Amino acid sequence: MTASGADVISGAQSRLMKRTYQKDISYADDIIIMPLQCATQWDALSHIFFEGKMWNGYDASLVNSSGALKNDIAKVKDKVVGRGVLLDFPSFKGVE
Repeated sequence: MTASGADVISGAQSRLMKRTYQKDISYADDIIIMPLQCATQWDALSHIFFEGKMWNGYDASLVNSSGALKNDIAKVKDKVVGRGVLLDFPSFKGVE
């Protein structure tokens, strides 16, 4: 986690966000490093806070350096279906 609900509660984001947007908006974010053939972003409803709350009224403190205790994207892992696109560049360039 590069920013979490703890940053919101401690006020660490307040100066930047209020100066930029003039609203009480804050966020949680993380970083993951993986091969290019993997998904680059699986966003969750725990990534954005407004007035210290995330989606469905949950407190920002429920997102910490271990992840989100509420609104976590992992909860839908057996319910999400995606699509992929295979680009055959060698064939496009006439190479077997």
